[in-house]
Amino acid sequence: MKMHLFASVIVQIGGKNYFLERRLSQGQRLPSTRLLAKSLGVSRLTVTQSYEQLIDEGYLQTIVGSGTFVSTQLPDDLLHSASPPSENKMARLPIKLSHYAAVLTKIDIPNMAGPNTPISFRYGRPAFDQFPIQLWRKLLSSHSRASLDWLDYASDPLGHRPLREAIASQTVAEYGRLDTWVHVAATGVIAPFEKITPQEFERIVQVNLMGQVYGAMVALPHLKREGRGALIHISSMQGRRSLPLQSPYCAAKHGLEGFLETLRVELQHEKLPISVTSILPATINTPYYNKVGTKLGVKPTGIPPYYQPDLVADAILYAAEHPMRDFIVGDVGKVLDLLQKISPSLVDSLLLLIGFAQGTNEPKSEDAPNNIFAPIEGQDRVEGDFSKLAIPSFLDWFDMNPPLKWRTLALAVLGVTAFLGGWRPGSDV
Repeated sequence: MKMHLFASVIVQIGGKNYFLERRLSQGQRLPSTRLLAKSLGVSRLTVTQSYEQLIDEGYLQTIVGSGTFVSTQLPDDLLHSASPPSENKMARLPIKLSHYAAVLTKIDIPNMAGPNTPISFRYGRPAFDQFPIQLWRKLLSSHSRASLDWLDYASDPLGHRPLREAIASQTVAEYGRLDTWVHVAATGVIAPFEKITPQEFERIVQVNLMGQVYGAMVALPHLKREGRGALIHISSMQGRRSLPLQSPYCAAKHGLEGFLETLRVELQHEKLPISVTSILPATINTPYYNKVGTKLGVKPTGIPPYYQPDLVADAILYAAEHPMRDFIVGDVGKVLDLLQKISPSLVDSLLLLIGFAQGTNEPKSEDAPNNIFAPIEGQDRVEGDFSKLAIPSFLDWFDMNPPLKWRTLALAVLGVTAFLGGWRPGSDV
């Protein structure tokens, strides 16, 4: 049997004596991959791949329920029933290396992991500990600030469909499955409705609503094939309560909420454990207000207070592991949602007071670059310009700890009940 390939693998991973000092006869049963991996101090995947390659070449065969054996009909006579050749004889076997392999044999590669550390030997796998990660991050950050025109899909408000499909397929190929799909798409214009053109309105709805719809169309077949998973859509509190000066954005987010309600019930009807979650952020300190269009004559701003983007990221991660209907990010968002349920007209009155203060003192022309129809450069960052106006959110933490949330609520109810029970008109409290 032509064992030089297998033997070379064993030699390189440091366990040559395991086979070279034993007789390998036709029909001989080989140890299990688990036992051999443990004996050699390498990963089981390494041994499994060695076995599989030798099976493909005809030197080994498997018998279901029995194990792996040396083939009874060998492709050549390099393996004899006699004792295997010594290490010196192995070196004299007629093995012709490629030019690439010959060059590699002359390179002195230090063992960075230490002499006793198991190494997963696999052809073509790089030494990850030698990868210049800091330099890579610097170059990536620099390149991400460059123009995105080379992607050549800016004209499609729904995104480049082959790219979406490629992302889904690559995820499955890399990780074995696709179990979570997060949708993030946003553009807008801050302006009174009468100043917004039909093309601008349509484009914003296409990006903010249809972009997420088409993303779900790509992801859902993979999730159904897996039989479980999570669809997480970044909506907005403006999908619950619209604000003035943002009519197309609000229309798209209300449409998104309607789409998610329909999709959620359809999946429940199919009895599929695929969660559909709407993340509803309040005002978040991102570069959104630097990128969107404005017809106010000044740089736009959200309605304070702001919350930092990491709160949204935390909500996404939580929703991926804890199926839920929706997650409102930011205490003010929760208050706004409650007021809208109690009295929409009251919220109307509040917005008349504060809803039109969506501009800064910094002049900005409506002809200034924006991302309504194409990406713009210079805003590839996480946080926006309003970090000084950002505040923490306390109720988000309670939403991520339901037992503590309900205990606290129960104690509050008991406290109020006790207070009212002990209070009588005219009594001193």
